[in-house]
Amino acid sequence: MATIKVIKSSSVKSIKAQFKKEFDCSIRIYKGARLADESMKISEPMGVGKSKSNK
Repeated sequence: MATIKVIKSSSVKSIKAQFKKEFDCSIRIYKGARLADESMKISEPMGVGKSKSNK
């Protein structure tokens, strides 16, 4: 059974590397309609911990 450790401070790059190692294929992580930058923390593309503006 494969194990990929994901926490809020994990980078997109580290998660992609873990996935490649475990499954020998790649994964795409998006922020909206665009690919997430590899330097981003996984909490950024998913919007974790961000509140929406009440406009």
